[in-house]
Amino acid sequence: MDIEVLGKLFHCHSEDGLNIAFKTITADMGIERFCFFRISNSTGEVLKAVGDYPQDWINQYFECGYVDIDPTISVGKVTASQFTWPYVQRLFERTKALNEYWNEAASFNMSNGVSDVLFTGTNLSGLGYVLPRRESAEKWLTEHGERLRVLSTAFYQQVNQLATQSKINELMRKLTARERECAQWLAMGLTAAQAARKMKISERTVRFHLEKLKFKCDVKTKEQVIVTLAYHHVIEDLNVRRNST
Repeated sequence: MDIEVLGKLFHCHSEDGLNIAFKTITADMGIERFCFFRISNSTGEVLKAVGDYPQDWINQYFECGYVDIDPTISVGKVTASQFTWPYVQRLFERTKALNEYWNEAASFNMSNGVSDVLFTGTNLSGLGYVLPRRESAEKWLTEHGERLRVLSTAFYQQVNQLATQSKINELMRKLTARERECAQWLAMGLTAAQAARKMKISERTVRFHLEKLKFKCDVKTKEQVIVTLAYHHVIEDLNVRRNST
């Protein structure tokens, strides 16, 4: 795998940019379309779906409740591996519902492809790749499977990184300057009373800021606030700040 190719994915700063870069890279391998998905194993709810599947097919998929009978999802729940859609079609008995599903998929040219499942467990995560109708999915996977796994993993990591960065940006927009200052003093080990003296406000106001911080960080304790903000680099390095005071 060319490291430069991975670099193109890791340097994407938006989901749209990542999709465009990934589309270009995978098209060179003969892939017509792709979709990254994350599905709750407990509820069957689609938690995330990004890519370039036809919008009409996506609408049809959800309107007809295909997520509940899609055999690629059933296989994906029991194997963190790669498999072809023709294999899945042979694996399951062609009931009336499945016949309707595959016929509908074929009408959108979505019946031949490969799934690359990355993680199972609480949530099922992976990517679906559409191949040309006449392409042998089995031969294609034999030739490209190893490279595909690297690309799938890279996409998974970057889409998660972008989601994390989005949460950080949202958190930063929510926090006031006073709340960040309050968190910084508390992170240095000061009590509410000591932080109040540093900030020249009342102890009651410090405790009010702390409650707001808990709410905005979606946590229950002061310690969880500190860890959350430190993890996302919202508050400064404690040693640097301590040495400057």
